[in-house]
Amino acid sequence: TVRLDGSKLEGSELRKRIAYVMQADLLFATQTPREAMLFSAMLRLPRSMPMSEKRELVEQMLADLGLLDCADTFCGDEMIRGISGGEKRRLVIAMECVHRPKLLLLDEPTSGLDATTALLVVNKLREIANGEQGSAHRAAVVTSIHQPRSSIMPLFDQCVLLADGREVYAGPTYTANPDGSLSTNGVMGWLDDVGYHCPM
Repeated sequence: TVRLDGSKLEGSELRKRIAYVMQADLLFATQTPREAMLFSAMLRLPRSMPMSEKRELVEQMLADLGLLDCADTFCGDEMIRGISGGEKRRLVIAMECVHRPKLLLLDEPTSGLDATTALLVVNKLREIANGEQGSAHRAAVVTSIHQPRSSIMPLFDQCVLLADGREVYAGPTYTANPDGSLSTNGVMGWLDDVGYHCPM
C-alpha cells in the first residue's frame, strides 16, 4: 500500500506523483527533443490545460535540462545521426518531469555515459532534488547506480548499499567537516569499519 500524508494513493493519483526513467532511452529517432517533449506533455498534462501553456512548459523544461541548443535536432539512432547520449538521457528525464512529479525514480541514469556527461546528468538530478532549476519544480530523486564514480558519489545525500540483495548500509553518503571538506563519516567510515578502506 502506498500512502502520502496518511492517504492511500492508487491509480491516476499515484501516476501523477511518480515518474520512472528506465535504463534504456526509448525515443523516436526522427523526432526532435522539442517534439518528444511536446508529445509527452500532451499525453501527461490535463486536456483542460491550454496548448500555449503546454508549449511554454516544454520550453522551460528544455531550458532547465540544458537542451535548447539541440531542441530541433533529430534524436537519432544507429542509422540516423542525432543528439548525444547525455542529451538523450537528459531528454528522457525531462519527458518524465513534464508533469511535475513529486518522486523521480531512475534506473542506472549514468549507464553508457562518459565521466563528464555522467557528472552533468547527476548534477541535473541534484538540481531537481534541491529545486535549483529555473522553475519551482522539486522532486525526491531515487536512483540505482552499480558503479558510481568518485566524482558522482558526493552528489548524493543518502546512500543504500546492497550485497546479495540485502541492505548492508543505509545512511549519509558523506558528512561535511566544519571547513566544508568531506569527512570520513558516512559510507566511507562504514567501509573502514568493516575492513574495506577506500581512498577519498
